[in-house]
Amino acid sequence: MEKGDDAIIISPENNDQISIPALQKDIPELALMKIKRQDFIKAQKDHGDLKTIYEQVLSQTTALNKSYSLVDELLVKNREDKLGNMVKLLVIPEGL
Repeated sequence: MEKGDDAIIISPENNDQISIPALQKDIPELALMKIKRQDFIKAQKDHGDLKTIYEQVLSQTTALNKSYSLVDELLVKNREDKLGNMVKLLVIPEGL
């Protein structure tokens, strides 16, 4: 795991499990939550706000395609950093 200016870049050790920062108030700041990849994808697809974005990116019907994309079924936000490099930020459903 690497820490950038505004984002934490997460590199899973295997494709079946993803480690993401645990953002709940009762969990220490640097703790990682482990979740199965398919469960995380399902959480993105089923989340109220993200469901619409996921479906629009999947069907490629709106301008959201420039802001969001799918990488191996994971919804990511595309962003340009301060140096002009394009980075992909994993979109974490609220409540995970």
